[in-house]
Amino acid sequence: MKERLAGVSVSILALFIGCPALAQDGQGAGQGAQGQQANQDGGLGEIIVTAQRKAESLQKVPLAVTALSADILETRKITSLTAFSTQVTPGLVVNAFAGGSPVPTFHMRGVSSPDPTTGLTEQGVAVYIDGVPLGRAPGVGIELGDVERIEVLRGPQGTLFGRNAEGGAVQFVTKRPTGQLGGQFEAEYGNYDSKRVTGHLNLPAVGHLSFKLSAIYSSHDGYTKNVRPRAFDTVNPDDINDFGAYEQKGFRVAALWDPTSNFTALYAFDYADVAYTNDISLRVNGRQPSEIAFCANPAFAATYCSDPANLVANVYQNTLAGVPANTRPTSSNLPIYMPFSKDRTRGHQLTLEWHATDRLQIKSISAYRTLNAEEYPNNGESIGFVQLVPTSLFPAAGAANGTLSNFVAFSGITNPGRVKQNQKSEELQAIYKDDHFNVTAGLFYYNEHVKDMRRTVNTLLYFYDPADPSRLQGVAVQPTTLSPTSNETVFDAEAKSYAAYAQGTYTPPILDERLHLTAGLRYTHDRKTFNRLVFLGAADGQTSTVFKAGRVDPAFILAFDINQDINTYFKYAQAYRTGGANIRDLVGLTPYGSEVNKTFELGVKSQLFDRHVRLNLAAFRSTVSDVQVSTQNLVSNPGSTTGRNLPGDIRIWGIESELTVAPVTGLTLTANYSYLKVDAPSLFVTDIGSFRYLPPNSPKHQLYLGIDYATPLTSEVKLALHGDYNYQSHSTTAPLVPADGSVVDPGRTLNNFNARMAIQHIPLSGDVTGEISLFMRNIFNKVGNEFTYGAATTDPTAAPSGNVFLTPPRTYGIQFKIEF
Repeated sequence: MKERLAGVSVSILALFIGCPALAQDGQGAGQGAQGQQANQDGGLGEIIVTAQRKAESLQKVPLAVTALSADILETRKITSLTAFSTQVTPGLVVNAFAGGSPVPTFHMRGVSSPDPTTGLTEQGVAVYIDGVPLGRAPGVGIELGDVERIEVLRGPQGTLFGRNAEGGAVQFVTKRPTGQLGGQFEAEYGNYDSKRVTGHLNLPAVGHLSFKLSAIYSSHDGYTKNVRPRAFDTVNPDDINDFGAYEQKGFRVAALWDPTSNFTALYAFDYADVAYTNDISLRVNGRQPSEIAFCANPAFAATYCSDPANLVANVYQNTLAGVPANTRPTSSNLPIYMPFSKDRTRGHQLTLEWHATDRLQIKSISAYRTLNAEEYPNNGESIGFVQLVPTSLFPAAGAANGTLSNFVAFSGITNPGRVKQNQKSEELQAIYKDDHFNVTAGLFYYNEHVKDMRRTVNTLLYFYDPADPSRLQGVAVQPTTLSPTSNETVFDAEAKSYAAYAQGTYTPPILDERLHLTAGLRYTHDRKTFNRLVFLGAADGQTSTVFKAGRVDPAFILAFDINQDINTYFKYAQAYRTGGANIRDLVGLTPYGSEVNKTFELGVKSQLFDRHVRLNLAAFRSTVSDVQVSTQNLVSNPGSTTGRNLPGDIRIWGIESELTVAPVTGLTLTANYSYLKVDAPSLFVTDIGSFRYLPPNSPKHQLYLGIDYATPLTSEVKLALHGDYNYQSHSTTAPLVPADGSVVDPGRTLNNFNARMAIQHIPLSGDVTGEISLFMRNIFNKVGNEFTYGAATTDPTAAPSGNVFLTPPRTYGIQFKIEF
């Protein structure tokens, strides 16, 4: 393995050492990425990022970073972090957990994340907004407001970002108030009755105080219809909604105070309410679907529904069987209890910056955030089946309609829950820089409290009416409120984390100051407490556990500027994902340890041919120990899961390439690619069963191809065209499946094309300009697997099976924008 990485490294160095110095100093500056911001001569502009907690040129930062500007986000229709699930960024995999669009999970370079909805379960990729860590995945996937850029930092970021930046970090930076009157308003409409309206307004400064207001509304109908039974009684008819529906309302206010030239105070408050339904969950290798049970097809009404003898052993599920390849079903095969899940997020942030001297900056980032989530996942719904003849599972029909002796079917289970979370964080930074030395040091405090309430219930019961064989009566057994029931379990958990860190870079006065030596160190102490307050409807309060650990994570970087446009670096970095306990473990709160990632990385960053070509390469090798997984308790309690560490190490290595070319003025070509290989034991034997390990969310190949072309139509109006292709090879999303082959994980795939056309800078009145654009995502309606997992079926005659949530279908629309 070391020899392979060394060979790749030597090849990369040989390629670039032989290149002449073809570029000049850049003329552009700004927040762009991937070549969309060009110099006046048509070359690629400079990209400024804060990947090391300070503003630097992307090409000078000695780590693998992808930066996406506001223009690129708009062009690619990335309106939320979940949208990265269908947009390839090298080394990064994002999927909507269990079909919930506002619940993204992030996976980077083979470091995957377990169930992110479980209280205090950590993801392996840290997510930040303006320097503030976001603790829980629900709420992270909200629609983005006025974003300046998104930065994707690949590889361990344990020194400067700390806990849970094991695989990397994703941070998005919002635009600050300008103090000048100006704004931007957008309105969009598309298929699935999609509507999106955003507004951003900068107000004139009042003395030294500036304000900015932002608001957003976004919604679309479900992608798959939820069928209704012919006869149905329920507490609330609105509990049967279509799959994949979404609505968000939110706003943000920011106030900037700059009383002196060297001090600023920025306060921001954000508010978002999201209502959504999970996408449809489908079985792989389930029984053939049938519409007979509800007699929805008139062709069957006279033939089948009039004669109960024809309703023999009709076991069926929501399944991919019979669905044409690369398409999604237009409707479910049985009605599913599907109320709207709701996420309510609120956030306060205060950032103070003081430039004490020309060389020293002091910065404080204080934040308080809350999340209130009501969840109605449907990942277990499709496991349900309908059996229309008496079996050992169901009693014979014959008694009065509506009695348990006439119970003939149920359509699955669901796990409604409520999560209440609040987090407080404080970070104090000191940034010093002189001619040969710069250092970033800081102190960090984080406190999070989570309360998790959850139940497991059957959603719909069906009764057979012997007087009318064509009629199944459905009775809702799932109340719409979260009132206590006999199987409700409530957990309470708290996490506290303290850290101190420093990272410095020394540029010795030798070799024309082209050598840069960096060393960093971070000490972190974590403590988590877990308490089970209610167990299966009864007060508990006795079951608890504590996780605590202190650790040190170093980083070392050697960087060398071959010339002013070709830079190389060699890096060792270490980061971890903190341990804890699975609060949904109904057997016991057994703690598990932290997962640790140690990575060696070699990179080259280059700008060639007078900055008309930008090529950045990285090769890495990681060793991950004590991998955290969540597994079903197959022996003791199949209805619950256990968190644990896998024995042994997992080794990961890969190559990433980002190429941007601006061959002529107005034309930009982009090609990004990553290769990943994971070496891990194929079998793990534990106290709860034997499992096969499937490297989760680790596609061997990822590819992004993009083309952008802009040309003037008049002296002011411009036509802008964009197209891109995204591909991810097959990968699973669940790390472990039973070794006996009873369960399969269908695996995740991605293969789509997107396009956008815009007429920009249309003069309207004075300084007011307009833009109109048409867009289409997933042009050929290629439907792959978004999120998959292995789960046993309740049908004892079914083949080994699993569950799958599909990628979004083709969407298109028109957008209008006004700027002033």
